[in-house]
Amino acid sequence: MKKDLKTYYFWLAILTLSLGFVAFILFRTWLKKYYTPEFWVLLFFFFVVNIVTHTFIVTAEKKNKLKFNTIYLISFTLKFVSYLLFLVIYLVLAKTISFSFAISLFILYVIYTVFEVRSTIIFSKSSEKNFEKSD
Repeated sequence: MKKDLKTYYFWLAILTLSLGFVAFILFRTWLKKYYTPEFWVLLFFFFVVNIVTHTFIVTAEKKNKLKFNTIYLISFTLKFVSYLLFLVIYLVLAKTISFSFAISLFILYVIYTVFEVRSTIIFSKSSEKNFEKSD
């Protein structure tokens, strides 16, 4: 389990750093007029939320392998609600949402969701093999 988490954390950090690097380059060149300083807060927020939810999935699945679907749906719901809360808080503080912020939020949501689903599938397959070996 610890190896799975460390691997996930490593690849999540690589993804986040890569996105940060690509965003830095794009916002300095082609997308200069769309730059929003809140992007870096969004990037950090997505990083933290994914760490928390994936850790929840792995530890809960370790305790009860038969309730994986329920655990995954709960974590997905928690993640989605946290994104909505972030959006509402931002809207209350900023009074408006810029086009750049909305597009950045959507793109990060898609990228991190694909990454998390892919990682969960890989984790589930390796966990399933370990479960079968223990029988």
